This record gives sequence, C-alpha cells and structure tokens, in this order.
Amino acid sequence: MPLLGTNSFPVARAGPSPEGLYQIILGHEMWQSAFGSDPRIVGKPVSLDGEPYTVAGVMPRGFSFPLQADPVQYWVSVARDMRKNGTDRPKSEERGDHEYYNVTRLRPDVTLRRAQTDLDTITARLKKQYPETNSYMGLRAIVLIDYIARDATATLLLLLAAAGFLLLMACANVANLLLARATTRSREIAIRSALGAGRMRIIRQLAAESIVFSVAGGALGVLLAQWGTQAMLAWAPRDIPRITEAGVNGSVLVFALIVSVTTGVAFGILPALQSVKSDVAETLKEAGRTSGPAARTNRTRAALMSLQVALAVVLLVGAGLLGRSLSRLGRVRLGFESAHVMTTDISLPSAQYKTGPRAAFFNELQRRISTIPGVRRSSGGFPLPLSGSEWLVGFEVEGHPLPQQDLPSAVTGVCQPGYFATIGIPIVRGRDFTATDTPAETPVIIVSEALAAKIFPGQNPLRKRIKPGIAVTGVDPTMREIIGVVGDVHYSGLRDQPGMQVYEPESQLPLSELIVVVQTQGDPRAIGAAIRDQVNSLDPSLAVT
Repeated sequence: MPLLGTNSFPVARAGPSPEGLYQIILGHEMWQSAFGSDPRIVGKPVSLDGEPYTVAGVMPRGFSFPLQADPVQYWVSVARDMRKNGTDRPKSEERGDHEYYNVTRLRPDVTLRRAQTDLDTITARLKKQYPETNSYMGLRAIVLIDYIARDATATLLLLLAAAGFLLLMACANVANLLLARATTRSREIAIRSALGAGRMRIIRQLAAESIVFSVAGGALGVLLAQWGTQAMLAWAPRDIPRITEAGVNGSVLVFALIVSVTTGVAFGILPALQSVKSDVAETLKEAGRTSGPAARTNRTRAALMSLQVALAVVLLVGAGLLGRSLSRLGRVRLGFESAHVMTTDISLPSAQYKTGPRAAFFNELQRRISTIPGVRRSSGGFPLPLSGSEWLVGFEVEGHPLPQQDLPSAVTGVCQPGYFATIGIPIVRGRDFTATDTPAETPVIIVSEALAAKIFPGQNPLRKRIKPGIAVTGVDPTMREIIGVVGDVHYSGLRDQPGMQVYEPESQLPLSELIVVVQTQGDPRAIGAAIRDQVNSLDPSLAVT
C-alpha cells in the first residue's frame, strides 16, 4: 500500500504483537478511504511504507492531534524506530534522545505551577544521575492551547479587535439611522401617547422593531460569512492552527443570534428613550418644523458620529501600519529564489531502500528529471527554507572544545550537487558539492555567511573543520572540512535575521526523504505530471507530493 501519511505521533509504548508486527492506529478518514470502513480491520496486518503493522484501533471522526495543516492519518508506537535504527531498543529508551514531546492531562487539583515544580525536581534528579546527557536539558510545562496557538495568537487577537471595531461602527451607524427615523415619527409617537399609550409600551414597540432589523441583518451576515469563509480558506495561511476547520457551525449561529439581539436592544433603546422624553403637546405643535424633536436629538447623533469617526481613524491607522509592514516584508531578501521552481517530496521506505539503493534511486531520478522538456536545473535537499521543517543541531569547532551545553547551534540541511544554483542561493566563497564527495572521501560541509562571520571572524573559513551533531545511523558524527560559504537564508520566518546554517552532502549523509527541487523555464506546474510519471516508473508504490 502506498504511503498515506508521513506524520506520526507516539501513542503507545507497545512492542511487537504476537505475530511479530508493530501496532498502528488509523485515523477515521484513512480508515474510510483506504480500508472502506471495514468494521473488522482491528487485528488485521497491513503494510505501510513497506513495513508490516497490526491495526490496533481506529480513532473517532474529527479527532485531530497533533494539530497541523495536514492532519495526521495514522499513529504508530515509537517502538517501530527499533527497525529504523537497527538497534535492540526503541529511540524512546535511548539515553540522550530529546526529540519527543510529552503530553499530560493534569488532575483537576493540580495547577501548572505545581506541575512545573515536579518537573524541576525530575530534571534535577536526571542531571545528577545522567550528567553527560541531561546536564544541559530542562523541562517546561506549557498549556497545550498556548503551545498550539503561540505563533497565531497576536494575529487572531488583532483580527478580533478589528472585527469588534467594525461591529461598533455598524451599531453606531444603525443607532444614528434609528434616531433619524424616530425624529420623522415624532408626530406618530406623540399621537400614540395622547391616545393613552404608555412610555414602556412605546419603548417595547421601538425596541422590538430594532431587534427585528438586527436579527435580519445578523441572518444576512451569517450567509455572507458562509460564503466568505470558503473564499478565505482558499487564501489563508496553512500554519494558522485549525484553520481548515473554520466554518459556520452551531456555536457561530448562537453567537450571531446573541450579538444581533443584544445590539438590537442596546441600540434600539436609545432612540426609543429619546422619543418618549419629548413633550406630547410641544411635539404636536412643532410637527412639520425642523427645529423641534430633531434639534433635541442632534447632540446624541453628533456623539454617535464622533464615535464612528474615532473608530474609523483607529482602523485606518491600523490598516496603514499593517500595509506598511506587509510592504517591508515584501522587500525582505529571502536568500533564495522561488520563481519557476517546482518541489516534489519523496519518502523512500527504509525497509526496502537501504543506503546504497537509496542513493541510486535519487541519482537515477535526477537523471530522468533532467530529460523532461522545460527543465533547466534539478537537484534535491532537505529541509527546504520556510517549509516548517527545521533541524537545529549543535556543532563543535576543531581546536575550541566546549561543554555540551555551550556548543553553538546551526540550522542543518542536506543537499545534492547543484542545489544552491537550482534554488538560487549564491556561493560567495569556495565551491559546491560534487559527485566526487563520496563517503570514501574527506567529509565536507558548506556553511552560511552568518556562521563564518561569527565562528571565524576575520579569518578564511575554508579548510577549517567543524563537527555537526548529525550523522548516518550507527556512525558517530565526524569533523567535516568547510569547502564553501553560501549566502544566508530565512529558514523559519521573515521577522528575524537569518541565523547560522550548515549544509552536508547527501552522498555522505543519505536520507530516506528528499525534496526534489526543479527549476523550469516556464510555469513549473506544467511539469508536475511528468515528474510524477518518472517517480512511478521507478517505483509505483511511492507517494509523490
């Protein structure tokens, strides 16, 4: 079966089942699409990414954890990493492996502060018991929703404030219109009062009319929201948490009803009070003249107009600042070129593709892609800038030993020859990787200008040696000779300056996943089908995205 999901989350510590297979929990969507909603799927063996598993269960509809742009379709135990690493125990039991998050549901009587105190106690004990791997590590308790929405909180609050201002402006405008309407009905209201209608009855009548108008406006707003949400989702950034779940549901309808009724009552009462305060005899005498009831409401209407202008000025200033920020972001130099570039993510099953076949597959794929009409350059790397994936790895500098906790760190990438030219990253000094940088040759590395300036200030970084803490499975990291310096690249975002970056050759650090980068002469989307055909011709079981 083709690979249906590349995201996994450890949900159990289970080892092999009696049949010798590791366990997998299917997402509801995957259970329906790939297994036809088979009610007897539990306990059956399945093949995923070329490896055998036993289905342990199916998650309910709507379950989505962890929250991300592409929902997780299956969950496996970390025990499967035994097979990937070729060791006798899973990565979760390897001392010094700190890449997993722990998710805990606290008891109702346990506060976050108390949980943090317990974590500090555990951390201190681990540092004392395992100083080599835990002396520089710590644990911090974070509320899950705060962690999920950490990057989007400010943006969502800003949108909420803008929407609130717009609502206030609309309400003030409607209140002004109701006041004007009440002025034209002053004679009618005076006649009603003269005929015996009490003030509360008139207030209830005018408030009811206002509520009807506001509820009708709310219903129209719900319809516009339904259409507008669909258009917004097509353009919204995918990194906003749960953005794909946005829509008009029962909660939205209840909120719209409450807001409509509340605003109808609040802004309908004001014109009603203005109307019933008028003297009946004076109103009837002044009917037809403009100096009577209208003059008495001018002050209220002027106040509402001032409120609208003030809110409009705040929104305009905010929009101007936002436009200026967007303009400045548009002028930020990314450090790479994205125009006329197609990327294809390919993950090879580790059980089927070992180091040798893995490299041979990607080399043959690159050869075939280069023959596609319209392709100028083709290479591969992982991870790509601004893709949401980032390897932050500590490294040692030859001749400058430091404690583990004081080691500098850099964003690490793995790439093939020609990657920098394909993606438009300039080589400012030295050379690119070549086909001669094989595992049998000198281990090499390319660094960014920021790293060269910080680690080797005023020196020529070429032929210097550093040792990133990443290597082929089963092989310890080694000192690598710097053969080139490339331009800095924004990897995680545009707000901060690019940090230190290093690149290792894919030939010396082969990965099971590689993103093929193709530079084209025309529209890169035109060659998507051709790239997929080339991958399928090599292995039809692979998933191509």
